[in-house]
Amino acid sequence: MFQSSSIQKRQRIQDQQKISSNDGGVAVSQNLTNNKERTPNARAAVNDPATEHPESAQSGSCSAEVAKIKLPMFLTEFHTEVVSNVDLSDFTGLDGEQRRFGRFSFPLSLIPTVERINSVYGDISATSLVSPSVSTTVYVLFCAVIRDMEHLRLEEVTEDIILKWRDVIKDALRLGFNVAFAMEHLKKVVFAYIGQRGCKLLHYIDSKISTLEAEVNDWKKKRTEIYEESKMCVNAAENFIGLPVSTGLFP
Repeated sequence: MFQSSSIQKRQRIQDQQKISSNDGGVAVSQNLTNNKERTPNARAAVNDPATEHPESAQSGSCSAEVAKIKLPMFLTEFHTEVVSNVDLSDFTGLDGEQRRFGRFSFPLSLIPTVERINSVYGDISATSLVSPSVSTTVYVLFCAVIRDMEHLRLEEVTEDIILKWRDVIKDALRLGFNVAFAMEHLKKVVFAYIGQRGCKLLHYIDSKISTLEAEVNDWKKKRTEIYEESKMCVNAAENFIGLPVSTGLFP
C-alpha cells in the first residue's frame, strides 16, 4: 500500500510539472522555433558570435596594412632627388601656334594659365639667370603642370601624375624660377591624395560599426521578447540558481 501511494504521489507531481511547463515554458520553445524560421542557421545564430565574412575581414585588414605601408614609402619617393625625365610629350595641348609673353613663347592653350600665374605671383622667371633659349621648355612644362592642377579633381590624381608634377617643379626651382609656392601646394595635394585613402578606410569601418550595432540591437530585441514571453519560468529558474531545489519548501 505504501509503495502504491508513493507511486501515485510521484505521478501527481510529474503531472503538475508538465502543466506548469506548458503554461510558462511554451513561449521559449515557440520563440526559438520562430527564430529558426527567420534564421536559416538558427543554431549558429544562437550559439556562435557574429563573425564577418573571411574575405571582408581580410579586405579591411589588408586596406589598413596597405595604408600603413604605402604612406611612408610614397612620401619617401616624393622627397627623393631623382633625374627628371619629363618632356613636352607628357602633356597634351602643347602643339600648334604660340604667343609671346615677356621673354618667352607659350602654346596658346597655356596663355590663360601664364596670365593667372603672372597676375598673382608676378614674373616667376625674373629670378632665373638662365637664358630663355634654355629655360623656355621648363617654363612651358611648369605652366602645363599648373593647368593640369586646374582641371583634375583629387580622385583623378595618381602617384605617377604627382611625381611628374614634382619633377617639373623641381626643374624650375633648379633653374632659379620663383615657384616655391607650387611645391608647397603640391605637398598639400600629396597629403590630400594619401588622406582620401584614409577616408575610404574610415568609411568602411563606420559601415562595419553600423552593421554590428544593428545586429546587437536585433539580439537585444529578441532577448527582450523571449524574457517577456517566458518571464515566469525565467524568474523561477533564477530563484534556484546555485541552490538545492528544496529551497522555499520549508519557509
